[in-house]
Amino acid sequence: MLKADSGNLEYKIASKNRLPKSLADPVITFTDTDIDSELLDNFTLEDFNLADIRRYQADLATNSSDNIEPDESIESFLERVGLIQTDRSTSERTKKFTKAALLLFGNYEAITSVFRYFFLDFIVKHQPEDVDYIDRVKTSSELGEPNNIYSFFNHVWDKLDSRVTNAFNISTDGKTRIDMGSGVKRVLREALVNSLVHADYADDSQIKISMYDKFIELTNPGEMRVSTQSFIVGGSSIARNPKIFNVFVRAKLGEHTGSGGRRIFDTITQFNLRQPDIKSDISKTTFVIWLVPLVTTIADVIDDRYRPTYLKVLDLEQASFRQLSQLYESSYHGHKILKEMLDKDLLGKTGANRYTKYYIKIPK
Repeated sequence: MLKADSGNLEYKIASKNRLPKSLADPVITFTDTDIDSELLDNFTLEDFNLADIRRYQADLATNSSDNIEPDESIESFLERVGLIQTDRSTSERTKKFTKAALLLFGNYEAITSVFRYFFLDFIVKHQPEDVDYIDRVKTSSELGEPNNIYSFFNHVWDKLDSRVTNAFNISTDGKTRIDMGSGVKRVLREALVNSLVHADYADDSQIKISMYDKFIELTNPGEMRVSTQSFIVGGSSIARNPKIFNVFVRAKLGEHTGSGGRRIFDTITQFNLRQPDIKSDISKTTFVIWLVPLVTTIADVIDDRYRPTYLKVLDLEQASFRQLSQLYESSYHGHKILKEMLDKDLLGKTGANRYTKYYIKIPK
């Protein structure tokens, strides 16, 4: 978190070892049941998107050690991964689809016959206040649109993967550029999976994922089942939809229980990105992932007198006074600005006299 107060910049970076006081919530306990494990009456394979099931089989064969038989029936496969189960409440012991199977692979109309408010929405805009969107993916029965959770995940992930570029950041010593594209993609995929597997699909609100130029916001119905601190530090998790969760983890599309949040925050710290924002209450959870380096965020909030110098050094990685001199009214004015920025730990320097070069100082 960054805070500018009376011209002085205070840096506070959350990590697994040092959490802001506002994130140190008490542990939350829940008593509601796992809806996705409930069995369905009167559903057949006609209610499912078979192409989505086959795609998942292919993902499982590629990403896991599961022995996938090419001629295995869909019913046998779904039973093996826990999405068809025996109804032991009657003597007939009929095999039935779980609600998880329906949410993951069902046709849209079949899903909404059980989950009336089911709707997953992904939009792309430059800024939140923009009226028009650049791109959109939403669940529906329309041709080409995803029907279910798994199809929506694949559609959205393809969009995120293509839109996140290999943007640069700077190393901890401030002297070299590093590629953070792959790291950001790992974070976004984990956040996307987290939103989909922990949503309360019985709620009357929907999942909405909004991608903007500087951040992506993921909102899903349902309160987090662990405290924010536990989510960041890792080691404990209570899945709202354990069968849906297992489908993603089994195909290596998400992290094992309790480690997803820690991986997100560890990766963000590794690449010196601005720390995510998390807000959760009884109705919904909102998770904001920033797509810009921490140093870019600093440039947005520092004193106006320092911003041109900061941005110029950021662009050049290391800059001499001669390269910066055109920004200043005079040599005296330039050296005064640079000294103030050094004193405030906005810049570091290497070399001496005419060989001095300035670089961005990463806040600790």
